[in-house]
Amino acid sequence: MARLDKYLILIVLTAIASGFFSTYIHMPSSPVPLGNLGLKYSDVVYGVFYPRFLELGSSRARYWYSTEVIDKLVEGGVLCPAPYVDYLFEYPPVVGALWLLSTCTALTLTPRGSGVSYVEFISAVAEVHFLINAVFLVASMALTSVLIYRTLGDSPGLRGVDRALLYLVLPSVLLYTTYNWDSLCSLLTLSSLVVLDRRGYRWRFLATGILLGLSIATKLLTAPLALVLLVYLLSRCLEGDGYGKSAIHFLLGLLAGGGVPYVVLLVVAPRAFLDFLTYHSTWYCENCIYSMVVHDIFSPIHRLAAATAVLTFTLATAAAILRRSSGELSREVYDVALCAVGGAVVLNYVSTPQMLLLVTPLALVTLSGTDLLLYVLSDALNASIMLAFFSDEAIRATLSSLGVPVEVKYSPWTPDSPVQWLAYSRNILLLALLVRRLIHLYTRQR
Repeated sequence: MARLDKYLILIVLTAIASGFFSTYIHMPSSPVPLGNLGLKYSDVVYGVFYPRFLELGSSRARYWYSTEVIDKLVEGGVLCPAPYVDYLFEYPPVVGALWLLSTCTALTLTPRGSGVSYVEFISAVAEVHFLINAVFLVASMALTSVLIYRTLGDSPGLRGVDRALLYLVLPSVLLYTTYNWDSLCSLLTLSSLVVLDRRGYRWRFLATGILLGLSIATKLLTAPLALVLLVYLLSRCLEGDGYGKSAIHFLLGLLAGGGVPYVVLLVVAPRAFLDFLTYHSTWYCENCIYSMVVHDIFSPIHRLAAATAVLTFTLATAAAILRRSSGELSREVYDVALCAVGGAVVLNYVSTPQMLLLVTPLALVTLSGTDLLLYVLSDALNASIMLAFFSDEAIRATLSSLGVPVEVKYSPWTPDSPVQWLAYSRNILLLALLVRRLIHLYTRQR
């Protein structure tokens, strides 16, 4: 027991160090690391906060529903604009709740003395706002590492310790933990599976549903896993395996954790709910695998292809676990989750680099040997996407000087960009790993 405690302390200390690194590089007031803006940028600050609160010349018409609210804030009023209600917020409701907490707290705690300009004030607010989010995100990362350790605790050797520590030092975890809110969603997803694996716990299906529902209310990409598990439970129920109550509990938990937040959003801010759907349904092909074939990143073909591919992969995952000879899921649930969530991330028409955090804990629990090494390689490629993003033109110029036929311009979104070549390499490698894992899952259930 003492030895296990030592390992746990080591994991927690490593998590604190990793969290400090991820927080420091993205802090608004810290210098740009190595002069590379890709190491500095975060959606929490640069992608969402600044466009709404700092870049007011272009944001009023694009984001703000209540322009009088932002005008009062600029003039020195003490108030807290609410996401969805006062301005467009494109993230699901759990993130919206955290955002409301962080922005309101930051606006309240940041002093605004006489003579302080709005730009100076809001820059200070951004710092506090980011740190509040970072506390939640780093805590999520740390708890995820502990869950990986606990989940693999009965594995031979020190596999649980090794995987937990590996998680904490992976390039994408270091770079993207405080970049966006995926680490929070990842924690909720892994927690739901850990609870499901506790066969002695009476309310495990209800708790699993609630946690998985909350993950869907944080990031939509975990919805395929919920669908796969629901299909599995309903099928066992129809076969008379005594899973009727379990299926009902899971569905109720799923509706409570995932459905209620969206319903509340719809009731409180119907316009924002519709704008949320429109925003995501009309986004361009971002790092998606389909632009290798259809080069127009704004083509609706990408969304159609993604919907078809994700649904197909999800149904294939469901078919694999329906081949089980017995009704109880145990460790196979992590393989199922890897295929369901991983397929949604890789095959989506938006496959941003931070989304890999949804897959990584599941991969570390399930993969081994060559597959694990290849996943680590895909993680490195994934981290390189943002490292190269703001240096796209410089990389193109270097390649052109070496004789590579590439146009020298800044366009990291288009298929001719070295940034997208990194994304394609990551996507192909991950898809190959997922297909290999799905085949393994399918054949093992005979």
